[in-house]
Amino acid sequence: MYDVVPGNPHLDLYRHWEAARRGRAMPAADDFTAALLPPALQRHLAVVEVGENGFRCRHAGTQLAADHGHGLAGAWLGTHHRALRERDGLPALLRAAMRTRNPVFAIGRGRTLAGALQSVACLLLPLGRETGVDSIVICRLGEDLPAAGEAPAHAAFDFALGRAFGVTSLPHLEDLCRIWPAGPAELPAVASAAD
Repeated sequence: MYDVVPGNPHLDLYRHWEAARRGRAMPAADDFTAALLPPALQRHLAVVEVGENGFRCRHAGTQLAADHGHGLAGAWLGTHHRALRERDGLPALLRAAMRTRNPVFAIGRGRTLAGALQSVACLLLPLGRETGVDSIVICRLGEDLPAAGEAPAHAAFDFALGRAFGVTSLPHLEDLCRIWPAGPAELPAVASAAD
């Protein structure tokens, strides 16, 4: 069983990924077992498959479903699901993790379905073989920011990418995690539900 050190779930997930890769560029999809992770971490995870026609969300944890809405699992990138639109930056992050075969850490700002404005940090970890990336594990964490105004209860999720970084090691990720959660001044604006 994988032991989690309380603190930052991104670091815990990276340690699990690092152990599963066993000296290879990345672990194979069947070497990375999300079920061994504690439920408190699993709820923030999504597993996205890489296919010939794009990206498809194979699994979405309970917190992701609460923030983005049910129906994320099984959805194709670029479909009607607002969390998977091209303009929101997620497709570019997925392509970067796929192209480099390295983890990617990104921060930005988002609005949940309930209308809460959040500082968001995502860690993307590629899984695959020497021939390419099969899937990508995403861990999304959000911390509510002070409200800038009333958001309607039906507000749809939106995301604005702020900065992205290639991760080279656990100490490098530790340094990157220190910049999050970023305050409103360091992050891009997010459209309201009415925009």
